[in-house]
Amino acid sequence: MESYGLRSVSKFNIGEAKLEVTRKENSKTIVGEILKTDSSIQIGDIRFTVFDCKYFKEKKSDIIVDGNPFTEFKEVNPFKIYYSSKEKLLIANCSVGICTPFLKYLKQSNPELASYSGIDFDFVKIVRNKALVDQVWFSTSDTHARTKSFNGVRVDKNKEAMKAISDGKASFIKVQIDVASNGQNKKRTIGFSKKSGLTIFKNNDPSIDDTQKKLQLLLDAYNTYGSFK
Repeated sequence: MESYGLRSVSKFNIGEAKLEVTRKENSKTIVGEILKTDSSIQIGDIRFTVFDCKYFKEKKSDIIVDGNPFTEFKEVNPFKIYYSSKEKLLIANCSVGICTPFLKYLKQSNPELASYSGIDFDFVKIVRNKALVDQVWFSTSDTHARTKSFNGVRVDKNKEAMKAISDGKASFIKVQIDVASNGQNKKRTIGFSKKSGLTIFKNNDPSIDDTQKKLQLLLDAYNTYGSFK
């Protein structure tokens, strides 16, 4: 399974030097860093520049390091960002739980360098285009629960799950849709998140085994969604 956060970019002028990311402008609290690399990936006629990134999470837990006890520590989460100036598209190869705060703080602390917006995936449109729904997460007013999930074959036959989608309460859906990619036109299992995220499930095709092929599938899935009416 590969998770991605996507952003539609209006400005992304990260230079050659490593940039420390803080919570806001002039803050001294460093929450991450981003570094433009010399690498790029070509997908068709689209060139993506590669950035090495780290997001720091403060953790409170009892751990032992070299025999010494610690109750607070910093968790380092490395990931890559791929940016196409031609497509004005930014792809973060990490979960939305990491890319959402990282990209939020990057933009807040460097407004002169970065500006972008999330992509609001239309779940109703996805279902309308003959997607087979395997999973739905949605908010609920049920006692003792804030969210519910239905998972399994043909969840699209479940009235409560489908109502959550039509009412705009669903936050994540996993579906099977036809996507032509990497030389094959077949059903692919794709997760769409209201937090501007896409998840590509590896059981789609075992031959998709490198970064270029994975990004190709991601772009083809994203463009397939864009073709939906």
